[in-house]
Amino acid sequence: MQERYFEPLVKKEQMEEKMRSIREVKCRVATCKTCKYTYFKLLDSCVEQNHDYHWHDGIKRFFKCPCGNRAISLDKLPKKHCSNCGLFKWERDGMLKEKKGPKIGGETLLPRGEEQAKFLNSIK
Repeated sequence: MQERYFEPLVKKEQMEEKMRSIREVKCRVATCKTCKYTYFKLLDSCVEQNHDYHWHDGIKRFFKCPCGNRAISLDKLPKKHCSNCGLFKWERDGMLKEKKGPKIGGETLLPRGEEQAKFLNSIK
């Protein structure tokens, strides 16, 4: 009974771990030679205006900013600053965002209780 319950959860956890460890993925990208634009799909305007384009293999890379924002790039680094904080401190990251689970008792426990302002400077 327990095995039937835990088996899919274990498989899901293994898949999540595998996705977190993947830092880049091969993919097909389109480059418009007229616009000098490369992306996962071709722009509708390039198709309508019959621009010269070709499909080729590319590498999709995953990044995160210290503020927690994530980005995907076809280059070695994203070309733009972080849209959230404005910094350009991208770090390589996995395909799947790291989970932040609920806090356990030891992380939220305050053994001495809340500090009261009137007692903080009373000992001299």
